[in-house]
Amino acid sequence: MSDDGFSIAAYGVIGNDRGQVLLTRRRGSDEWVLPGGSVEAEEAPWEALVREVREESGLKVELGRLVGVYAKRRERDLVFVFAASATGGALRASDERDRVEFVDPRTPPEQTSDHDRERIADALKGRAEAVLAVQPSQGYNPPAGTR
Repeated sequence: MSDDGFSIAAYGVIGNDRGQVLLTRRRGSDEWVLPGGSVEAEEAPWEALVREVREESGLKVELGRLVGVYAKRRERDLVFVFAASATGGALRASDERDRVEFVDPRTPPEQTSDHDRERIADALKGRAEAVLAVQPSQGYNPPAGTR
Protein backbone atom coordinates (compact mmCIF):
# COMPACT_ATOMS: atom_id res chain seq x y z
CA MET A 1 0.00 0.00 0.00
CA SER A 2 1.23 3.47 -0.77
CA ASP A 3 1.62 6.12 1.87
CA ASP A 4 -1.49 7.79 0.44
CA GLY A 5 -3.80 4.80 1.06
CA PHE A 6 -6.17 4.08 3.88
CA SER A 7 -5.46 1.60 6.66
CA ILE A 8 -8.30 -0.88 7.22
CA ALA A 9 -9.84 -1.83 10.54
CA ALA A 10 -12.83 -3.91 11.65
CA TYR A 11 -14.94 -3.42 14.77
CA GLY A 12 -18.02 -5.16 16.10
CA VAL A 13 -21.22 -4.18 17.82
CA ILE A 14 -21.70 -7.35 19.81
CA GLY A 15 -24.99 -7.71 21.57
CA ASN A 16 -26.23 -10.02 24.28
CA ASP A 17 -29.71 -11.29 25.17
CA ARG A 18 -30.29 -8.34 27.53
CA GLY A 19 -29.93 -5.73 24.79
CA GLN A 20 -26.47 -4.67 25.91
CA VAL A 21 -23.38 -4.17 23.72
CA LEU A 22 -19.77 -5.09 24.39
CA LEU A 23 -17.29 -2.30 25.05
CA THR A 24 -13.64 -2.60 25.98
CA ARG A 25 -11.34 -0.17 27.76
CA ARG A 26 -7.91 0.38 26.27
CA ARG A 27 -5.17 -0.56 28.70
CA GLY A 28 -3.42 2.55 30.04
CA SER A 29 -6.31 4.79 28.96
CA ASP A 30 -9.79 5.73 30.10
CA GLU A 31 -11.09 5.34 26.53
CA TRP A 32 -13.91 2.81 26.00
CA VAL A 33 -14.12 1.39 22.48
CA LEU A 34 -15.86 -1.27 20.46
CA PRO A 35 -13.83 -4.47 20.20
CA GLY A 36 -11.79 -4.83 17.04
CA GLY A 37 -8.70 -3.50 15.36
CA SER A 38 -6.46 -3.49 12.33
CA VAL A 39 -6.82 -5.93 9.48
CA GLU A 40 -3.60 -7.90 8.97
CA ALA A 41 -2.00 -8.77 5.62
CA GLU A 42 -4.12 -11.16 3.56
CA GLU A 43 -6.93 -11.07 6.13
CA ALA A 44 -10.53 -10.10 5.32
CA PRO A 45 -12.15 -7.49 7.60
CA TRP A 46 -14.67 -10.01 8.96
CA GLU A 47 -11.86 -12.45 9.77
CA ALA A 48 -9.99 -9.65 11.56
CA LEU A 49 -13.06 -8.89 13.67
CA VAL A 50 -13.46 -12.49 14.83
CA ARG A 51 -9.72 -12.68 15.68
CA GLU A 52 -9.61 -9.30 17.44
CA VAL A 53 -12.69 -9.98 19.57
CA ARG A 54 -11.24 -13.31 20.71
CA GLU A 55 -7.86 -11.72 21.50
CA GLU A 56 -9.28 -8.68 23.30
CA SER A 57 -12.24 -10.15 25.17
CA GLY A 58 -12.02 -13.95 25.19
CA LEU A 59 -15.33 -14.27 23.33
CA LYS A 60 -16.09 -16.25 20.20
CA VAL A 61 -18.51 -14.44 17.92
CA GLU A 62 -20.80 -15.12 15.02
CA LEU A 63 -21.05 -12.36 12.45
CA GLY A 64 -24.35 -10.82 11.55
CA ARG A 65 -24.62 -8.08 8.99
CA LEU A 66 -22.33 -5.32 7.84
CA VAL A 67 -23.48 -2.24 9.75
CA GLY A 68 -21.39 0.23 7.80
CA VAL A 69 -18.11 1.44 6.40
CA TYR A 70 -16.76 4.61 8.00
CA ALA A 71 -13.98 6.73 6.54
CA LYS A 72 -11.81 8.93 8.73
CA ARG A 73 -9.96 10.94 6.10
CA ARG A 74 -7.44 12.80 8.21
CA GLU A 75 -6.39 9.59 10.03
CA ARG A 76 -6.58 7.69 6.71
CA ASP A 77 -8.69 4.96 8.35
CA LEU A 78 -11.36 2.91 6.64
CA VAL A 79 -13.42 1.15 9.33
CA PHE A 80 -15.75 -1.79 8.72
CA VAL A 81 -18.33 -2.29 11.48
CA PHE A 82 -20.25 -5.55 11.81
CA ALA A 83 -23.12 -6.63 14.03
CA ALA A 84 -22.25 -9.85 15.83
CA SER A 85 -23.30 -12.04 18.71
CA ALA A 86 -21.28 -13.98 21.26
CA THR A 87 -21.39 -17.75 20.79
CA GLY A 88 -18.89 -18.91 23.40
CA GLY A 89 -15.84 -18.13 25.45
CA ALA A 90 -15.74 -16.09 28.64
CA LEU A 91 -15.19 -12.36 29.15
CA ARG A 92 -11.68 -11.55 30.28
CA ALA A 93 -9.18 -8.71 30.14
CA SER A 94 -6.22 -8.94 27.77
CA ASP A 95 -2.85 -7.37 27.02
CA GLU A 96 -4.66 -4.65 25.04
CA ARG A 97 -7.81 -4.21 27.14
CA ASP A 98 -7.97 -3.94 30.92
CA ARG A 99 -11.79 -4.08 31.08
CA VAL A 100 -14.42 -5.76 28.91
CA GLU A 101 -18.09 -5.29 29.75
CA PHE A 102 -21.54 -5.47 28.27
CA VAL A 103 -23.19 -2.06 28.78
CA ASP A 104 -26.53 -0.42 28.08
CA PRO A 105 -26.08 1.18 24.63
CA ARG A 106 -28.19 4.17 25.69
CA THR A 107 -25.78 4.99 28.52
CA PRO A 108 -22.26 3.94 27.53
CA PRO A 109 -19.34 5.08 29.67
CA GLU A 110 -18.68 8.80 29.34
CA GLN A 111 -15.27 8.08 27.78
CA THR A 112 -16.86 6.38 24.74
CA SER A 113 -16.06 8.32 21.56
CA ASP A 114 -18.71 10.01 19.44
CA HIS A 115 -17.56 7.78 16.57
CA ASP A 116 -18.35 4.59 18.50
CA ARG A 117 -21.62 6.03 19.77
CA GLU A 118 -22.63 6.68 16.16
CA ARG A 119 -21.61 3.15 15.09
CA ILE A 120 -23.60 1.60 17.95
CA ALA A 121 -26.67 3.68 17.06
CA ASP A 122 -26.36 2.65 13.42
CA ALA A 123 -26.15 -1.03 14.41
CA LEU A 124 -29.20 -0.80 16.66
CA LYS A 125 -31.31 0.76 13.89
CA GLY A 126 -31.21 -2.65 12.17
CA ARG A 127 -31.16 -1.21 8.65
CA ALA A 128 -30.84 -3.74 5.85
CA GLU A 129 -28.40 -1.58 3.90
CA ALA A 130 -24.94 -0.67 5.20
CA VAL A 131 -24.17 2.89 6.24
CA LEU A 132 -21.48 4.68 4.27
CA ALA A 133 -20.23 7.61 6.33
CA VAL A 134 -17.35 9.99 6.80
CA GLN A 135 -16.56 10.40 10.48
CA PRO A 136 -14.74 13.70 10.75
CA SER A 137 -11.68 14.39 12.80
CA GLN A 138 -11.96 17.03 15.45
CA GLY A 139 -12.15 20.40 13.74
CA TYR A 140 -12.89 18.86 10.32
CA ASN A 141 -16.17 19.30 8.49
CA PRO A 142 -17.04 16.67 5.87
CA PRO A 143 -18.19 17.77 2.41
CA ALA A 144 -21.87 18.44 1.85
CA GLY A 145 -23.90 15.30 1.18
CA THR A 146 -21.88 13.07 3.51
CA ARG A 147 -22.37 12.52 7.17
